Amino acid sequence: MSEYDPVKLGVVAHCENLNVRALPDPESEIICVVPCGTEVMIDEEKSTDEFFIVYTAAGIEGFCNRNYISV
Repeated sequence: MSEYDPVKLGVVAHCENLNVRALPDPESEIICVVPCGTEVMIDEEKSTDEFFIVYTAAGIEGFCNRNYISV
């Protein structure tokens, strides 16, 4: 990864479990839940001001609130 690569590694933090949602909306369907300390890949180019788009090790793609992921 270069410093210009939009895909970065993040870690779930500041919560026990984090909801991964289908859309970047706090009311959107929860597609999975990841525990604190879990590493996820983040695509910053596809993320919004409030939500990161993340990819889990299990291959699940969804949106998580930025406040709960440390980059």
